[in-house]
Amino acid sequence: MFSFGDSLTDTGNICVNMSAAGESYRAHHGAASLQHHLLRPPHLPLLRRRLVFDFLAEGLGLPLLPPSKVIGGDFRRGANMAIVGGTALDFDFFESIGVGFPFWNYGSMNVQLRWFRDLLPSICATAAPQGCRAYLAESPFLFGSLGGNDYNAMVLFGFTVDQARNYTPKIVDQIASGVETSLAAVQARHCRSPSSPSPVAAVRIVYADYYAVVAEMVQAPARLGLRSGIAACCGAGRGEYNWEYEARCGMRGAAACADPSSAVCWDGGHTTEAANRVIAGGWLRGPYCHPPILH
Repeated sequence: MFSFGDSLTDTGNICVNMSAAGESYRAHHGAASLQHHLLRPPHLPLLRRRLVFDFLAEGLGLPLLPPSKVIGGDFRRGANMAIVGGTALDFDFFESIGVGFPFWNYGSMNVQLRWFRDLLPSICATAAPQGCRAYLAESPFLFGSLGGNDYNAMVLFGFTVDQARNYTPKIVDQIASGVETSLAAVQARHCRSPSSPSPVAAVRIVYADYYAVVAEMVQAPARLGLRSGIAACCGAGRGEYNWEYEARCGMRGAAACADPSSAVCWDGGHTTEAANRVIAGGWLRGPYCHPPILH
């Protein structure tokens, strides 16, 4: 399995080098999450929060994916290109409309696609005995989450919601283009069906609905076996949402709630492991994926 996305799917690319940007990752996912995804220990304590596609991998009988930027990583069963702050649109575009940083990195979708192409030679070299064609032809590709940070960047730089919404067609087109680019990369490795008139005809595409399942968890958490719908599990304990900008999860003054297994929201912007399990189940078996992945 190969994955592309942002902080909802990053398993360590942002902090492979333990840079300053890694502090952002630890604030999002918890200090133990990096060890969970880089070292893959056999026992996963609750604080090592698994992501949606971790549960997808388990449901498909696949190993958890290593981040693609890990030096010496084992990519024989897949890789994860997602990175915290990842966007659908390129950084040059944001600069052109007056948006600079609130990004932690330059990990746009096109950058992640380049990382994937860079990995292909080594991936295909270890694909024996079935060969690269069969290996990639049987591999699931997960595109997303992407696009959220595009809107975040605009709003943080003073765009109104309506102004940011004007770029929705461009963001959607960019993501669709990324899917086509990944198909072209696979086709270049001779993975296209000889009888297929186009690479898309040989591919099974499913549409996972992230919004609907999260909206239901927030509005009626008990229906999905959860208790707290919108308040952050990890925060400073202030206000209705347990969220304060100067005391976000991972910062001084913030702490995790007593029972993350009943919460939907981890830190005000990311879902808990319990919620991720529900989302993955809705994608694997329905009704939040069309058709369900295991259909």
